[in-house]
Amino acid sequence: MKKVWIILIAICCTSCLRQQKWVFKQDYSINSSNVNYVDSSKFRYEDSLVILDYNLWDQGGKLLFSIYNKSNSPIYINWKNSNFIYNGYSYQYWVDKVVSQTQTRSTSQSISIGSPTNIYLYSEVNNSNSNGVVSSFASLTNQVSTITKENPNVQIPPRSYNVVNKFSLRIPFVESNDSIVVFTKENSPFNFRNYLAISTNKEFEKEVFIDNDFWVASITKKTTEKGSYVGFDNLDPNPNHFYCTRTVSVEPTKSPTTKMGRNVLRVITGLAVISFVIVLVSNN
Repeated sequence: MKKVWIILIAICCTSCLRQQKWVFKQDYSINSSNVNYVDSSKFRYEDSLVILDYNLWDQGGKLLFSIYNKSNSPIYINWKNSNFIYNGYSYQYWVDKVVSQTQTRSTSQSISIGSPTNIYLYSEVNNSNSNGVVSSFASLTNQVSTITKENPNVQIPPRSYNVVNKFSLRIPFVESNDSIVVFTKENSPFNFRNYLAISTNKEFEKEVFIDNDFWVASITKKTTEKGSYVGFDNLDPNPNHFYCTRTVSVEPTKSPTTKMGRNVLRVITGLAVISFVIVLVSNN
């Protein structure tokens, strides 16, 4: 009995002193010189030919956008001449490569001794053939490969759209003592562009280039300076925003609930000690 109470006291002493994990969150707002936040829900570029709606909301940001053809004729996107540009470095949308995907399929077969020429598919539910006898059981594995190659261009019919989700921004968490940091286009540490080649001619004899530029305009802390517990979420998704998080293990002495935890610990430990003494005296 004494050992039980000693263990209980030890548990009480350590339960309030475990490491805690805090999640620091930041909201990144994005500006553009030719993409506008409209209708309180859309981050949009529009001209006489197309509408591009962007949605950057994701951990670290992503370049997700739709291309809507406003015209009464097909339009064509030339991915060979289109680029995603991040902090000055250009990435091509289309790369001349073949993608192979392999899928493995396993099947099992059994052979009947009553009819040696017949092969039956083996069933785990009913593991016998039509003659009621299974003489041997074999497992076969087949691999099916699918080879695909990306199309260097795409057609968008009149009054229809295509969705593109190829690049992640992967912008990192930024350490700062300020609750909000504001940037201009010139001094922003993160800028990117979406450069698209569009034509109304299938042979791309004449191309029109759309160049949408973006930059991080502000970084706002969304937690207190001591962070918040895992699962705390106060971020509002907006198409011209994204977020970054950083999880930190915090020693108990730095916890915002340390004082209350110590008081609770004192009470629990005191009760445990009193109970231990009572049990000790009664046993004697």
